[in-house]
Amino acid sequence: MLKKIGFGLVAGVVATAVMDASQTSLIPAVSSWISSMRGQQTDDDSSDDGGSESQPESSPEKVAHRAADLLGITLSREEVATWGNRVHWIYGTHWGSVYSMVGLPRSPLVGLGYGAILWLGSDELLLWALGIAEKPTKYPFSVHASALAAHLVYGSVLGTMLAGLESARPRA
Repeated sequence: MLKKIGFGLVAGVVATAVMDASQTSLIPAVSSWISSMRGQQTDDDSSDDGGSESQPESSPEKVAHRAADLLGITLSREEVATWGNRVHWIYGTHWGSVYSMVGLPRSPLVGLGYGAILWLGSDELLLWALGIAEKPTKYPFSVHASALAAHLVYGSVLGTMLAGLESARPRA
């Protein structure tokens, strides 16, 4: 049981790291390429380093901000960003351990389904239900597609990592 949890935590960390990399480079690059193929211009304000003050809080930052408020702690914008990043990593790592504990097969394909369920349950429903995000219909399709793509990357890496870790361990 502890090995399963440990494998899940390790796989969750790796999958979260790959998801982060895909969200900051691969997904925007593919989105830009698709837009250019369609002859559309993209608004790439992310290259404008106007500082974090002009950026709206991400969902993990809103969670961190809300938790700090509940504890009576005031956080600066920089601290909110730091704790938001920690919330994101803890959440991704946590779902790795959950995957490892349930009886799902360990494979990239099953991981894709797991990632899709996390996207639907968390990004689309839970964040809205908790008042952290707006109603899903308030966001353009591209926001949903990008978030789904990131979660599919997360899930496939998670399934692959768990398959590899569990097959590599010595059998007792």
